[in-house]
Order: sequence, then C-alpha cells, then structure tokens
Amino acid sequence: MSKKQKARKQAELAQKKRIHQRSHARISDYETRVKMIGVVLAVAVVLVAVVVTVWGSYRGSVLAYVGTETITRDQVNQLFTQQASSLQQQGMEITEGSQEYQMLWDSSLEATIQERLALKEADRLGIIPTAIQIQEEVTRTASQYQMTEDQFKEALAQQNMTWESVLQDIAVQLQRQQIYENVTGTVTVNEEEIQTAFEEQKLSYDAPAQASVRFIFLNNVATLNGGRTEEQTLARGEEALAKLKAGTSFADVATQYSDDISSRDKLGDLGTITPSSQVGKFGEAFDQAVFTSTVPLNQVSGLVPIKNGFGIFQVYSQIPSYTAQLGDRWNFTFQQITTDTPSQAQAALDLVNTGTTFADVAMITSTDTVTGATGGEMGTVNRKSLKDWQLKVLDHLALGEVSPIVSDGSQFYLLKLNEVQKLQEFIQTTILEKKKSETWSAFIEGLKAKIKVTTV
Repeated sequence: MSKKQKARKQAELAQKKRIHQRSHARISDYETRVKMIGVVLAVAVVLVAVVVTVWGSYRGSVLAYVGTETITRDQVNQLFTQQASSLQQQGMEITEGSQEYQMLWDSSLEATIQERLALKEADRLGIIPTAIQIQEEVTRTASQYQMTEDQFKEALAQQNMTWESVLQDIAVQLQRQQIYENVTGTVTVNEEEIQTAFEEQKLSYDAPAQASVRFIFLNNVATLNGGRTEEQTLARGEEALAKLKAGTSFADVATQYSDDISSRDKLGDLGTITPSSQVGKFGEAFDQAVFTSTVPLNQVSGLVPIKNGFGIFQVYSQIPSYTAQLGDRWNFTFQQITTDTPSQAQAALDLVNTGTTFADVAMITSTDTVTGATGGEMGTVNRKSLKDWQLKVLDHLALGEVSPIVSDGSQFYLLKLNEVQKLQEFIQTTILEKKKSETWSAFIEGLKAKIKVTTV
C-alpha cells in the first residue's frame, strides 16, 4: 500500500470514528437533545439561511412501533437531516449508501425511539409543561435572537409556521427536558469518586517536558558518513561550530554539515520533542544534552558526544514537565486578537481600552481572518493543548480581563479570558455526564421491557 493510500485509509477511518462518536452521543446523551429547542432551530433557519438537504429515499413509511404508536421515515428524517447537515458543514462527507450514512441513520432511528418512549412515560406520570413555562420559553428564545415576541412570530410566519404549531413544539421540547431532569436530577458525584478518577487517569493529565530543538548530527560510523575517520568527523564538527560562532545561520550550517537527513531537510529543526522520543536514534546522551543542559535558551552548545557520533544543539523553546493537581485551571474559554506588528497590537488594545468590545476589535483588526470573523473566539481549550505562551498568559488572567500585548516571536496578540474550569470541576462534570447517561440508558431499557418496541 502506497503512502497516499495509507493516508487516505487513515482519513477514512478517522471520519468513521467521528461519525460513530457523534452518533453514539446522540443516543446516550439525551440531555443534549432536550436542550435543542425545536423553535430555536426554526429561527436559526430564518436568520442564517441554513439549507438542509431532504434525503428523499427515507420518507413516507413506518420504520418502528412503540407500543401501538408508529415512527415514520419522515419523523426520523428530521433528526437525521439536522445531524447530516451539521457533519457536512464540518467537512465530512455523508453520501447516501455509504457506511457513515447508515450509521447516522440507525442512530437517528434509535434516538427517535428513545424520545417516543420517554414522552409516553412523561404523559403517564403527568409531566406536562404549564402555560407559564411555555411563555417563559417563548420570551427566552425571542430574547436570544434580540427580537420582540411580535418580531419572533413574524419571522416564524415567514417560514409558514403557525403560532399554534410553534407552541406545541415548545411544549414537547419542555416535556423532553422535564422527563430527563426527573430521571437524572438526583445523580450526584462525591469527592471520593473525583479523587479516584483523577488517580486512575493521572497520566493523561500530566505532561512531559518539551523542547524545540535545532540539531546538527555528525555521524562517526564510517560506513554511513562516506568513510570519514573519527578525527575527520571531530574536525568537521569544529568547523561547523566555528561557522556558527562567526554568525552563519544554524539552518545554513545544518544544511551543509549535518548527517541526519530528516532534520537536515528541515534546516536542522527537529521540532518539538519529549524525553526519550529520540533515544532510540541518538541515545540517552542526547536526552541529557537537551533536557539537562545548562546551555541558555537559543544559545548553541559545544560538540556533544552522543550515540554513533557527535551533536550540536540549539534549544529555542522549552516547557518543563507538568504534574496535574485537582485545583489547577484546566479548560480555558477565551478570545484572541492576532496582529503582525506591535503597532497594530497597540492600536487594537487602545480600542479595547476606550470601550469597543473585544469581539468588535477582533473583527476589525485581527490578521487571523478565520477567528477574526467570529470576534476572536477560540472556543474552550484544555491547558495541554494551549501553546506555551498562551498558557502563561491565560493562567494568570482574571475572568473578563484582557492581557497586555504578548508575542510568540513572530506575531503579536491580545487575549481575553471568558471562562475557566478547574481540573476538579472538569472531572466532576465528566463523571456526572457518564452517570446520567448510564441512569438514562437504564431508564430506557426499563421502558423497553414494559413497552414493546418493534422495528420494521
């Protein structure tokens, strides 16, 4: 199998995995579904003009029975098209007849069955939203889109939706939410569970030291270096060092002198490495030279004996190892403005300081057009996924605070911290979601034992 074929196969497997994970989430995480208010989706169509494909081959017949009630292709298709459209917007192909298509369809059918079971049980228990609750949801939804109730009604009417049908949709969605809360609302997580989960998964939270390294390797194996003697290799190394001291760039010297083809082709840059990652190739002396060296950052080392030869190093970025603690900040939700020069960054900071919102400044000034278009939104990122300079800034910002101008060596940035979640809170939330999912699954299985479900 060629490299291109392997890469294509890996991409296909990754896509199938994402489909499976998203499909499974639709079945197990009912809480997400009940929070998706149907009328909000309808308004989103009005405001954003989202075009949802209708998958014609899955319309018009009965797919399952829940007791005496039927589930039709049209009903399953409503959820399926939402999910297919979302995945397509993320660049994933959902082609009719494909395995991914079938997986998504099957999960949509199962989610629709679960919902019907839940609503039947809610009816039996008398869990019915009140007129006041429905009106509160109307007010909340209209406010979310900065509309009055009359404007909200008008927007829906333009989509040929009657107000009565909208109120009915809201009532059903609230009923879904209420039955879910009724089943899972008593689920809790205690400190012992958090501590146990932390200890079991500790290695996934810790992080090894990292170093970004430029490297010149001088091979001492005559059969691999063109027949040089050890004395000639040492002399070649001293010659390379002399050129570096004279001001020749590391890239130029590495290109001319290094015997390591892979790093030489990258101008001597090994990239970011961790302890032991290169031991098999260059030996333990390599690790000692890089990770315990007293050579200052960005300075060039001397000629260092390593496996099968000698090395010259320049560590240009270094991050110490990280040992996680439950009280550490873990997830950061933040915005970022990117600029190319200090003066651009200062102009952006001046706008923020004079009252212009960070989002507006990002849209006006950020040279990162992707995040700039969203007001600089970077989403929620855990500390291990942040760049070193981002973590150093965010870990010391207060909520809502804007950082001073910072640089990664090539560009200049402003960051604003909007939310932060400590590791303990993250673990607690993870456990809670899992326990709720298990509780809900047990509840659904109990209903299936009482109410006959038949798929056609």
